[in-house]
Amino acid sequence: MKDYIINNPWDWVTHFECAVAERLGSKYGVAIDCASNGFFLAFKYLKAEGSVINLPRRNYASVPMQAIHAGCRIRWTDELWKGDYILDPLPIVDSAVRFTENCYRPNTYTMISFHERKRINIGKGGMILTDDKDFVDWCRPMIHDGRDHFIDLKDDYFRCIGYKMYMTAEQAKRGLEILDRTPLVCDDTDSALGYHDLSLQ
Repeated sequence: MKDYIINNPWDWVTHFECAVAERLGSKYGVAIDCASNGFFLAFKYLKAEGSVINLPRRNYASVPMQAIHAGCRIRWTDELWKGDYILDPLPIVDSAVRFTENCYRPNTYTMISFHERKRINIGKGGMILTDDKDFVDWCRPMIHDGRDHFIDLKDDYFRCIGYKMYMTAEQAKRGLEILDRTPLVCDDTDSALGYHDLSLQ
C-alpha cells in the first residue's frame, strides 16, 4: 500500500475519499456507512419530498425504499440498465455495481457501494461522488451526528440534527488497501438482469 500521512485516525477516511474521487472523476467524495443512506441524504438535500422518481423495476430494494423514506413516490420503468442509471428527474446516479476509471457523471450525486459483492469489497460502506461543495459542507455534519469528527467532542458544537452514517477509519484503510491493487478499468459487477422485478412486490 502507498504511504499515507496519518495524524488522526479520520485521515484514513479523507485519503480514501480523495483517492476514489480522483480515480472515478469527481471533485469530491463523501464516505458513508452504506450507499443506501447516500440515496436518502441526496433526496433530503435536493428536497425531493413529494417528487415522483423514475426507477428501473429490476433493481435492488433499498433504492426505492430510501426514496419512499424520503417522501418520494415511485414510477417503475422498463430500463434494462448496465452498471449505472440515473434516478430521473433528479441528478442522482446509482453506480453501486460500477467502479471504473472516470465513471462519475458530472454534476450529479453518484452512489458507490463497497458491499462484499462489489469491486472495492470492504463488506459495508459507500461513497457519494459529486462536484457540489455546498452538498459536501451540508453532508459532513449530517453523517456524523451533526458535528465535525475532527474536533474533540468536548470542544465541538452541533451544527444540525444529524444521523450516524459515517464510514469508520478502519473501513477506509481497508478500502485503500484494496483500491491500491484494483485495476483502473474494471467490468461492471451486475446489471438489471441480476435483480427481481420490484414492481411485483
